[in-house]
Amino acid sequence: AVVVDCGPVKDSQVAPWLTQEAERLGIRLDEEARYLLKEACGGSLYGVRHEMEKLASYVPAGRPVSGADVAALRGTQPGASVFDLAAAIGGRRRGMALAILARNLEAGEAPLRILGSLAWQYRRLWKVKDLLKQPGREGEAARTLRMDPSRVRPFLGQFAETHLREALRCCLVADGRLKGGSGGKPELLLDRLVLELCDRPAEE
Repeated sequence: AVVVDCGPVKDSQVAPWLTQEAERLGIRLDEEARYLLKEACGGSLYGVRHEMEKLASYVPAGRPVSGADVAALRGTQPGASVFDLAAAIGGRRRGMALAILARNLEAGEAPLRILGSLAWQYRRLWKVKDLLKQPGREGEAARTLRMDPSRVRPFLGQFAETHLREALRCCLVADGRLKGGSGGKPELLLDRLVLELCDRPAEE
C-alpha cells in the first residue's frame, strides 16, 4: 500500500512551493509578488497555480513578476484596490473606506486575503517613507506608488510612523482573530479594523 499525504501545506512550505512552481512556469517572482501570492493562497494551491499561469502569459519574458502584476490580474474593480482602501484610511474617510471594503467582500475576496493585502500595503508605505529620507529618491518613490511625484510627499504625510506601527499591530491582532475563528464574523472584524484605523487620533 502507498499512503499519499494530501493535507494542506504548512505555512513555512508555501514560499518554497511558490518558487518551485514559478521555475516550472518559467517566471521569476519578486518579493512583493511572492508575498501577495502567498496571502492569496487561502489553503488553495490550485487557485494560486491558476494565478501564476495567468502571470506566465501576462508578464513579458525575462522580466520579474511584480506585486503590481499580481494585483492587476486579480481583477479588482476600479476604485476598490487595496491602495484605494489605504488612501481612504489615510484621509480618515470612514464611509469611503467601508464602501471599498464592502465592494471587495461582495466581489468574493476572502477576508484574510484583504487583510494580508492591506498589511502588505502598509509595509510598502513604510518602506517608501524610509526611501524619501534619502535625497533625490522622489522619482523612485513615485514609480513605486504609481503616482505623480508632486503628490507623493503629501500622500505619505497622512501616514505618520506611529500610525503605520499601530496599523501593523492591529492587522496582526485581526489576523489572529480571523485565523482563530473566535472573534466573530470576519466581515465585522474587518469593519472594526477599518474604523479603528480611520478614527486614530490626529498626529502632531
